[in-house]
Amino acid sequence: MITELPQCIGRLLVTPGVLERSRELLDPFRTLRVEGCLLWYGFVLDSQSCLVTTCVCPTQKSDATTYDIPAESMRDVRRAVRPHGLLLLVQIHSHPTRAFFSVEDEEHALNSRPGALNMIVPDYGNARWIEQNRFCIVERNETGQWERWSSKDWNRLIIVPDALPFALRS
Repeated sequence: MITELPQCIGRLLVTPGVLERSRELLDPFRTLRVEGCLLWYGFVLDSQSCLVTTCVCPTQKSDATTYDIPAESMRDVRRAVRPHGLLLLVQIHSHPTRAFFSVEDEEHALNSRPGALNMIVPDYGNARWIEQNRFCIVERNETGQWERWSSKDWNRLIIVPDALPFALRS
């Protein structure tokens, strides 16, 4: 089992089920019109590919323009995912209107090593998952800077089926 993230995730595989669960977990924040943070966990498949298997919503304090995850909440999350060998692949949070990576977002980044990914969702999550033109993904580079994904980079995020519908024939 690979226990370290690659310096660059060349392919981020995510299922419609994880996307739907992410949307559902942001619903209470959207209803209250406050920012919310989610964490995508999963596995490193090889030197280029990661598979998102679950979405976690840590306990947090939120208001209209920021959120804060207490250290104790993150300890609880790590205790829950560690036995399964899951790694933090993407930190996601919502913004009140448009999606962009702010100075405050950088301060709240839970993973700051090269290859770390942060996704920002517009309109408190009231958007179709995932709208490339409205969402923002940033990636930490080798020099410690956060770079916004270009339209070409979005090809690295691949929606894979939860299950394929077919019948076995005898």
